[in-house]
Amino acid sequence: MRQNPDISRTDFIFARWQIAQSNGWWHDYPEAEEHINQIMSEATGVNVDRNSYLFVPLETKDIFKYPFGYISEPGMMTLSDEEVKNFREFVDRGGFVMLDDFDNARQFEIMKENMQRVFPDRPM
Repeated sequence: MRQNPDISRTDFIFARWQIAQSNGWWHDYPEAEEHINQIMSEATGVNVDRNSYLFVPLETKDIFKYPFGYISEPGMMTLSDEEVKNFREFVDRGGFVMLDDFDNARQFEIMKENMQRVFPDRPM
């Protein structure tokens, strides 16, 4: 998978989170990144290129460098303890996470189970 090496000239970077135990974190790559960035460029005054994206492992502190996190196929993930901790801290710091693409009710339940681990004190 390719990542755009020169994204420093834009104001927004689409950060797709890599989930260590997931069968779908890469789903719809690179179309999702390019499409959302193109819409943002056309609909706002934000300086963003359709190729302003990268992959960031959720288990690393690198996620805190970007205010927007994207998870594809959250119904196919099992978050590690470190990923749960980072996810919670990211949101508590004011970060925004987009969870995208569910194929059925079972996948939605898997996502809910993971979110209950991230936010045990917050009802969904």
